[in-house]
Amino acid sequence: MTPPSPKPETPSTPDAVFASLLQKLGEGGRTLAGPVASPKTPEALAAALFEVAARTGAALFSVWAADDSGGEDEDEDRDADGREVDADDADAREVDADDADAGEDEDRDADAGGDEDREAAGEDRDADGREVDADDAEAGEDEDRDADARDGEDRDADARDGEDRDAEAGEDEDRDADARDGEDREAAAHEGADAEAGGNATGGLKARGSDRARGDDAEARRRRESRYDAGITFFFVGADSPDRVGLLGGERVPVRQPMAYALYRSLGQALTAHAKRGADPVMPDRGSVSFPAGAADPEVEFRVSFRDDALGTWTTVLARDRETRQAFPRVASLPLTRDAAAFLTGHFNRLDRALFSGQLVLLTGESGTGRSTTLRALIDALPDNVNALAAVEEPKGGAGGAVGMVRVGPELTVAQAVRSFLRQDPDLLFADEVRTLEDMQLLCNGALTGHGAICVLEAKTPEEGFAWLTEALPGVPLRSLIVHHARDAAGALAMTLHETKPTEDGDAVRVMPWTSAG
Repeated sequence: MTPPSPKPETPSTPDAVFASLLQKLGEGGRTLAGPVASPKTPEALAAALFEVAARTGAALFSVWAADDSGGEDEDEDRDADGREVDADDADAREVDADDADAGEDEDRDADAGGDEDREAAGEDRDADGREVDADDAEAGEDEDRDADARDGEDRDADARDGEDRDAEAGEDEDRDADARDGEDREAAAHEGADAEAGGNATGGLKARGSDRARGDDAEARRRRESRYDAGITFFFVGADSPDRVGLLGGERVPVRQPMAYALYRSLGQALTAHAKRGADPVMPDRGSVSFPAGAADPEVEFRVSFRDDALGTWTTVLARDRETRQAFPRVASLPLTRDAAAFLTGHFNRLDRALFSGQLVLLTGESGTGRSTTLRALIDALPDNVNALAAVEEPKGGAGGAVGMVRVGPELTVAQAVRSFLRQDPDLLFADEVRTLEDMQLLCNGALTGHGAICVLEAKTPEEGFAWLTEALPGVPLRSLIVHHARDAAGALAMTLHETKPTEDGDAVRVMPWTSAG
């Protein structure tokens, strides 16, 4: 098997990463006008990324890391193949073992037969021997007496040899003791010399062992980090044609710049500090950066989202120019009471459980009262990493960032778009605007199957808007939160909240003005 080719060296310093990124942007026709300072630290690189994104018109960029374990999977496959071979070998060994057992049994049988033969021969020899002994008894007795005499002489000689050996052993022990004393004196002298020099043999061994352990840890960390991919990716979104139907902002061109994983963690920390993560207690994993810095109405405002995992901090940055900020305003900027604005913001920011328990959110009112603006404000209030899809007739402010947005019209109706959305199982559905009972029926089905459903609906009163629900699914008890839009006598826009509650007898549902729980 051909071994995998080694990974190319990736830039590991802020200035090298930045220079390579500028080169790739230039190759894509996005050269920065004017000089750009080369960042020498992660903090400087973090600030430079926002400047480059603003000056090149990037829609978003991300700083990411991923575990690239493809090589390990191949190793696992090879291990699995090896285990199969081992299993075959084991089968072969079992066969060999069976053969060996059979052979051993045959050998044992042969040994047993030999023993029987030897026992038989021994009995014959004993019988013959007894006959010989009976005939030569007197000669044997004489030989026994001579042997006893010789044994006595041998024992006396052995005793004298033992005494000689004991004497020699004593002398050897004395010499060994003297040698040990000499060695002890030499060791003491060496220890004294080590002590005078400030060295300690045991300490030196421990230090060397600690150095080896640190070296092993560093090598293990290096091998582990070599499996991780990290980089910076800029995305540029092509402009949608005015007559485009379907997904908006679908033409995204990425520019990917790899970097060493060792820089990823420090850059994540620098981005966290630069974007002031957690400055808004409602959004603790979000920060913001303005370009130019400190401007009251910046050219670009970056919304920075952070996500921590085992590899570090994954950062996603969404660019919002003045047009986008105007199209997707904050809920607090709408003509609502402070309590109502705070309730709506929290309802969508924390993804209140009622949204996924059959509650439809109706944005009612007559045409021109700001219903579509409210829908985009609710989209803006969503937290990060939520799966939301929106069907809109007149999109504004771009593609809506992280929300998938589809333009509807005669060629693609709201019902068709919502039906397609439901197959993708999103968290929330937005529709602007509902015009047929089929549109409303599909949204009701979505709400009753655990999806948040929000729609724009033309209705002069909140009650008229709720009547759409009862007509779309008669007999089904549906709950609704209604945000009604109207103009006062002076022509100024006004918004009020309403909710549906069961009547006292529980047989019907009626629309009531919303009241704060506090």
